Amino acid sequence: MTGRVGQVVLREAVTDDLPALLDLESAAFPSDGYRLKDFATALEDAGLLALVAEESETVVGFLVCQESGGALHLIDSVVAPAQRGGGIGGALVHRALEMSGARAAWAETRVTNCAARKALEALGFRVERRVCGYYDAPAEDALLLALGARSRDRGNADERTNHGC
Repeated sequence: MTGRVGQVVLREAVTDDLPALLDLESAAFPSDGYRLKDFATALEDAGLLALVAEESETVVGFLVCQESGGALHLIDSVVAPAQRGGGIGGALVHRALEMSGARAAWAETRVTNCAARKALEALGFRVERRVCGYYDAPAEDALLLALGARSRDRGNADERTNHGC
């Protein structure tokens, strides 16, 4: 299944995309990102959805997610630095929501990953809580952000703080 955002094509990832996915991931998360076997598993697992954004036949972004109980868990996503801020990440999320039929979504991000947090908030995600010790290498807390039914009427104290961003 494919879609378009300007000159960018959104489509399901295939095995031939693995090197590009790994390159994007390694550049963004050198110490703790997905590895080749993780991407291969994502492509083979019927319960996971892996989408890519392709511009001029070059993969410039991806999203790996999983639908469960009407909500979409955004597991991993990267957009190439030169294409950030152009709506590719948002288009991937919207496409995944459309394809999965989910009406809510959630994602985790490092407390220090202000760019990811701001991108998610621009899509309507809101901080639900801080998860202590979520990440390893280096050890760091995560923020859990939610969109839709998960985040409605949650106004907790963590949501109203900037967490360093």
